[in-house]
Amino acid sequence: MEIAPNRSQLQNMVKGERKTFKGYAQCWRELVTCIQPPLFENEMVTMFIDTLHSPFYDKMVGNVVSNFSDLVLIGERIKAGMRTGKNVSEATISHPNEFPNSKEEEEAT
Repeated sequence: MEIAPNRSQLQNMVKGERKTFKGYAQCWRELVTCIQPPLFENEMVTMFIDTLHSPFYDKMVGNVVSNFSDLVLIGERIKAGMRTGKNVSEATISHPNEFPNSKEEEEAT
């Protein structure tokens, strides 16, 4: 008999070194479906972000995304940027449609 996971177990999960971000997110999401009472989407997103380590946590913690599937896409972009050696700026992820207001802000990013 298998015991259903609880919120504490979800909060304590950690992405292993060999697991892809997408694989970890899918596994984590599958476990969420077993939680009773069910998690609200924004609660699930916050809890998932809290299980991440750098650089994923650093890049996502200030993000305003409230949809889990969007969060997975952002994680995949961060991973792709890491593979290609690109330094993905936090401002680009958090506010992709905002432009710098001044030359100083532009030079800072």
